[in-house]
Amino acid sequence: MQKQILQVNGKAAAIITAAFCVEQKGDSGMEDKKIAIITGASSGLGAEYARLLDKEGLAEIWLIARRKDRLETLAGTLETKCRCLPMDLTDEEALHVLDTEVAASMVTVAYLVNAAGLGCLGLSRECPRRETAANGKAE
Repeated sequence: MQKQILQVNGKAAAIITAAFCVEQKGDSGMEDKKIAIITGASSGLGAEYARLLDKEGLAEIWLIARRKDRLETLAGTLETKCRCLPMDLTDEEALHVLDTEVAASMVTVAYLVNAAGLGCLGLSRECPRRETAANGKAE
């Protein structure tokens, strides 16, 4: 993996250049279609990375988050073609859909930004405990 340092709101932040790519089978004669996949793209760091990667000359930016309206609003501000994928990545079926989309699209994932998260304001001992889909959902 390669790390590339970009500026986000005046602070240095690392983006990991994805080490995985969808292999191009055979000689399709198609040009390599490089994309970025950004989770948590509807706000915060995810949206900031989308704005930064908009300047990288990518074929597409895939914006992933639960709120479709915010994804579409962000996509409307970017020059790069965007694919809005409203999904909850704690849902195992959503991960399967994403995997299928990447494989079917014959793309190379040049950047993968995992900015999805869950926040709680307050002391950590006061925040409800949550489990991910891998362990079953619980509050």
